[in-house]
Amino acid sequence: MRILLIRHSYGEIVSRRGKRHNRRWPPLSLLISASLLGKEGMEVTVIDREIESLSDEAVFGLAEKHARIFLSSSDVDRWQCPNLDYDSFIRFASGFRNKGNLYLTGAHSTFYPEPFLKMTGAKGVIREEPEWTVKEIACGRPLSEISGLTYRDTDGIHANPDRLSGNLDLLPTPAFHKVDLNKYYYELMGDRFTILEGSRGCSFKCTFCSLTMYGKGVRAKSSEKLIAEILAAKEAGARNIYFIDLEFTINKKLVSDTCDFLIKNPTGLRWTCQTRTDLVDEPLLQQMKMAGCVLIHYGVESGSQRILDSVDKRLKLEKIEEGFSFTRKAGIETTAFFMVGLPGETAEEHEQTLAFAKKLNPTYASFHVANPYPSTKLGERVDTDEMFPEFCGRSEDDKTELKHFVQRAFLTYYLRPGYILNHVAAGNPALWRRQARLFLSYL
Repeated sequence: MRILLIRHSYGEIVSRRGKRHNRRWPPLSLLISASLLGKEGMEVTVIDREIESLSDEAVFGLAEKHARIFLSSSDVDRWQCPNLDYDSFIRFASGFRNKGNLYLTGAHSTFYPEPFLKMTGAKGVIREEPEWTVKEIACGRPLSEISGLTYRDTDGIHANPDRLSGNLDLLPTPAFHKVDLNKYYYELMGDRFTILEGSRGCSFKCTFCSLTMYGKGVRAKSSEKLIAEILAAKEAGARNIYFIDLEFTINKKLVSDTCDFLIKNPTGLRWTCQTRTDLVDEPLLQQMKMAGCVLIHYGVESGSQRILDSVDKRLKLEKIEEGFSFTRKAGIETTAFFMVGLPGETAEEHEQTLAFAKKLNPTYASFHVANPYPSTKLGERVDTDEMFPEFCGRSEDDKTELKHFVQRAFLTYYLRPGYILNHVAAGNPALWRRQARLFLSYL
């Protein structure tokens, strides 16, 4: 049986709505699905439209030669914060001629399965993590028996029970051979790039964070499983890896065991991850540095303790400063994420956030307007008919002011003489130029 797996492209480098950066990162979930299907003896083709230059019509024509088509609106790297420009996905999905073979995956249709079925004409929507459901559909199991699936038949639309979260060690190594890792890139690290994951889920309950795609709790792989995938990625040509876990160091034993292997068996790989500042300490950071970690992404969100408390961040400003200090001492670069426009936030607190960013002085800083995603407590507070609103309510004047603040925050952070001179003096002017190009695309 021939199966087609497609990752949708949103076209722009940075989407105008919501300012989502559409990076050229491998579609990890589709590659895992491809590996599962390959083990069943199926002929699998993966089309990543962020990389491939095929026209819509060419894709539609190719789809007619396959028994099942699975179309993803958001892969693992966008499960938590999917693109708000879902209209382009609807238009593309609606163009397939044989809708009876088309299944949708990703955060968008997981949030709104019935509306997406109706808007696209697709046969089914795979809710939450897709890999096992993709396999069961492709293997011909009756749709009525497949958990995690909403589908249509002659009797209407049916929503099957949710699928229980699976054991990540039972997922096969991603089918890296289905794509060319030389074509993937992360501007903060370089080319020959891929993402991997040591776990899925998060034990924290921040009000703005969408965890719907991950199931309940945190599920971690064994270090043996993660190490095998790292070695497979290297064999496929990777030299830069991003562990895309929501909180990579939440399982310190997994991180420590993996780092221990990489220290004893040098691979030459450079890697990054994302985590919280209260989930790192000096010994762990030193070990991560020795194992090839060059950058850590931290979600700081705000420079106002009142706002951090209001979104249930459960993190003190002092602990954030400590974590950045430890990371800098270990010789690891940092990226800090900040958001503005949360309910009740004042203009003064926006300025506190910008001042705190300058105080922390991360290698990279990213500023965004808070988006109230469906299924989050933040989203529940917004009274709107929009499926994916860009703002937490607010007047048009407020929205304009928030956009202007984000632009000013980028400009004032990166155009500081001290920031520029620091990186030029450190012999790394390319670092500043890369990030300068990136923030200009947000303006």
